[in-house]
Amino acid sequence: MLGMPAALIRAMRTFLPSALPSSLRTVATGLVAASLAMGATGCGKMKLTAKATGYKTGSATTMLVHLVGEKGARVTCSSANITCAPAEIGFNGETDMEVDLSATTSDKGSRILFVKAQRGRREASVMLDLETALPPTVSVASSGDISCIGRKCDGNILIADSRVKGHFPPATTVQVGSAKLVANAAGDVDAPVSFGLRTAPKDILLSKLCTSTSTSFGSTDLTLTFPDGAKAVSPVDLTTERVWSELAPRFAAGGPALFPWEKPGAIPASKRRAAILYAQSRCVAGGSADATLGDVGVFVVSTPAARTRADVCVYQLNVKATGASRGVATAKLTLHDEQATAYDRVSGRKLGTRAFQAAHYCTSNVSLSSASENIPDQDAYVDDKAVVGWAATLGR
Repeated sequence: MLGMPAALIRAMRTFLPSALPSSLRTVATGLVAASLAMGATGCGKMKLTAKATGYKTGSATTMLVHLVGEKGARVTCSSANITCAPAEIGFNGETDMEVDLSATTSDKGSRILFVKAQRGRREASVMLDLETALPPTVSVASSGDISCIGRKCDGNILIADSRVKGHFPPATTVQVGSAKLVANAAGDVDAPVSFGLRTAPKDILLSKLCTSTSTSFGSTDLTLTFPDGAKAVSPVDLTTERVWSELAPRFAAGGPALFPWEKPGAIPASKRRAAILYAQSRCVAGGSADATLGDVGVFVVSTPAARTRADVCVYQLNVKATGASRGVATAKLTLHDEQATAYDRVSGRKLGTRAFQAAHYCTSNVSLSSASENIPDQDAYVDDKAVVGWAATLGR
């Protein structure tokens, strides 16, 4: 019976009440025997300690946790939103575990980590509060989003608005450039700041704003000083890409699209001759070649037409080595037309609507491995410059 000595089992049967029915005596004997067996071979405890020691080189969200325990024990962790790769304690009784905290940077993320070590039936577990395990860090993403490790914080640095918004531990000092703000009793910060920019957002040339290459026009630091005196610093890069990403949503729905530095009812400058296109998050400028963002008096929203048009691309096939003709092949071409609507940017008044057809355009050179290979389907779209060029004429 569960590997127990026969003498011990006979002794237990001797002490069981003889008045019990034989069936109950059998069950009782089995339960006692099982209980004793579990006590003899049950899960044993072993030592385990866990301590955060720093961040992985080059990462602001991967924390290193040093583990000390029994050689050969397998270590895992569990948490609602913290991940870590399983580890094994080495021959010296120590190892390091990498803990990914990227999902805990928002204010709602829990930073309680449960670490478990197991070897055979022996196990140990510890709880580690990563909220205060290490000095805090703060980072500002390319989008302007603020996030912290070691403290709870979230927010955004808005360049076009010259503003900082966020939620921090109450009484935290938030410094951007020369501006110092203090989180209120609810932990909120929402106030204008001066970034000391080399170029004000309204004076950014459209040729620099609407380009595939983002241009930096200044930088600063975000410094957080928490109530316990701990500090965290992050650089903040001020780029044209950030300005456009902040302003673009203002154009999406049509209607007035005032810039942050303008007041409702503002009268546009008489020399505004520039237009800007918002189409599926694309920034395209038209009008005066040296126009600035502040010169934009018209914006246009372009949406795909209800239906596409079908066309074909025709190719003459030639043998690459000799140039000899191998006949003609075709490829499917889909033409994506658009419907554009132009608005006066300040008043929101609709200036005009026009349908634009995609031009017939086929890839000039196609290379095939054999004459039987199919040519890939192609797509052609409306020229954005044509759309924004039309819109710019409506503002004159």
